[in-house]
Amino acid sequence: MKPLSVKTAGRLVLIAFAALFVNNIASAQDWNGRRYITEDSGKCHDIIVQMITSDESFKSMPVSERQTLQMFFSIAEMNMAIVFKSKNRYVSTAMFKINDKIAQAIGVGNAEMDNARQALAEISNDTKIIGTYSIENGILTLISKDGTKETYKLLDKDGKRIQSELPDKLIYKQAK
Repeated sequence: MKPLSVKTAGRLVLIAFAALFVNNIASAQDWNGRRYITEDSGKCHDIIVQMITSDESFKSMPVSERQTLQMFFSIAEMNMAIVFKSKNRYVSTAMFKINDKIAQAIGVGNAEMDNARQALAEISNDTKIIGTYSIENGILTLISKDGTKETYKLLDKDGKRIQSELPDKLIYKQAK
């Protein structure tokens, strides 16, 4: 067997390092198991309520129904969440929670609270978006099954915080 020359050994080492580098880049792109939640639930609440109240179907409701919905959302805390799955898939949704202190302060009864919790769970399920993601040059791109594209800027090299382009540049922090 012929011994390896220094030149050949150097090439093999270079190829091995290149393979490791490519493998690390590919691994860094798989965020399987990462969970993100909006940092500022108040800002998220304002954005969601503004989106709902500016919708034509909301505007066409009778005044009493609009007031009921506005009261309903006034006792809810809202956040957006993104969960990354294997094979570059993701799920995003709005998360709602009743603020019990506010609800009790304005006299919301237990039956109404149960109805509100049920309605919020249904809304959360209805807002669920599933799709695929990719990361390139510090930009996270989410593409839903219906083809809607959202972009997020990575705010640090580890991807601990990301910022949405729309709406209103919400910042998400890694929860897990």
